[in-house]
Amino acid sequence: MLTLRLSESVRQVADFVNRGMPFYFDGGFPVVDVKDVAQGAILALEKGRAGERYVVGGENVTVKQPYDLIAELTGMRAPAMRAPVPAVRTIATVLELAGRLTGTRPLMDRNMVDEFAGRYGFMHSAKAERELGYTWRPARHVVRRTVAWLVDRGFVSARRRQALTSHPSLRGAY
Repeated sequence: MLTLRLSESVRQVADFVNRGMPFYFDGGFPVVDVKDVAQGAILALEKGRAGERYVVGGENVTVKQPYDLIAELTGMRAPAMRAPVPAVRTIATVLELAGRLTGTRPLMDRNMVDEFAGRYGFMHSAKAERELGYTWRPARHVVRRTVAWLVDRGFVSARRRQALTSHPSLRGAY
């Protein structure tokens, strides 16, 4: 039997849908659908120039924007409080210790804080768009697909599923 494992980014969406998040922190990153990445790789093989590199990313968003999108899609409350990076690091340390004591994975850890908090890892796919014809889905679409996928495959607890208010674009996914 095949067991599905979540990537780190999808796990973070699942954690938020299942447990919520009381705060957010400064930072940003591109949101890209796995189908777009796969299509970008195919385009690079078919149309790419030898020795060239292409970024196949998506829409650049702040850390808070996906939380807001998930909240809009599910009826959950988005985090409203921005926590400073040193406070987030302290919270992550406490969560790691609690996770060790309970044998559970923490909502965030210090590695995540070091990688994302206060950092803007924005990328641009202009070269891939121009030379390969690469396109990407907007973050709203990617987040909607991710939440629906998590619900459909049982990564959202039954209790949480019952509490969610489905956006019309997710109807049938719960």
